[in-house]
Amino acid sequence: MDNYLEISVGDNTDVVVKLVSRKTDKCIRYVYVKGNDEYRITNIPQGEYYLKIAYGKNWRQKEMEGKIVGKFLTNAQYEIGTETLDYNIIYGSKEYTGGYSQNYSIPSYSVSLNVVQFATLNSFETDTISESEFNE
Repeated sequence: MDNYLEISVGDNTDVVVKLVSRKTDKCIRYVYVKGNDEYRITNIPQGEYYLKIAYGKNWRQKEMEGKIVGKFLTNAQYEIGTETLDYNIIYGSKEYTGGYSQNYSIPSYSVSLNVVQFATLNSFETDTISESEFNE
């Protein structure tokens, strides 16, 4: 699908974002975004998702038992999004003279993430989680 999740990061932190399926709790995308940069995750399958977010500096990751596990070594902070990102196509029809036409819209989202003096500044609703919960 021609959709996206655009992630913008402030200059005070680096960010790792996991896009996780609400249905299966499986991570379908995993991206690192450097501070003062942005990244666009594209072609996301239909479904409902939530985000797991790690903030900090000096990201390290390794494979353990076939799974990638990562953490920030400096100023680490981990959160889980409480909002659902619904990537299901929205179908509709439009009446016009002589009949109806089918139309649809493909949802996309943008989030801006930053940490200032260890206080998260964003309007995206999150709860704090542990490093191990982030890596689940």
